[in-house]
Amino acid sequence: MTESTVDESNTVEKFNALPWHDSKLLGFHVTRSQSSQTVVQLDVDFRENGTNSGARLIDFASARGIYADVDLLAKRLCSHDIASGHCKKADDAADEFVSRINKTFDLYTGETTDGLFLFAITLIHPAGKILILAKSFSLSHQ
Repeated sequence: MTESTVDESNTVEKFNALPWHDSKLLGFHVTRSQSSQTVVQLDVDFRENGTNSGARLIDFASARGIYADVDLLAKRLCSHDIASGHCKKADDAADEFVSRINKTFDLYTGETTDGLFLFAITLIHPAGKILILAKSFSLSHQ
């Protein structure tokens, strides 16, 4: 499995440049890395130039939170298609998910959203969306 880690200085540009539209979200889960960091993983089959480019595993490292509002039947009926994907710095996000997590930082001394990004995957309507608050992402072939 070949892995490509994205330099944090261009995380937003690299994530937003991925061919999200009409790609397929095959699955998602939360796991731990060998260093005990929380990792959110998405299985995505990217579609480029009208053809599938193969399944990729996207790891979101040092994940702080995940919000998943996914209608699994609608996802299946819509062929698991993704409408869009985008990323922005967590500090720039006005999303309720980020605001709610920010309110709990007083429980965790020294924790802030500095250096975190909000990654969003929107599925074809009405299937839903997934939001991930994490430090970085990497891609690997499956």
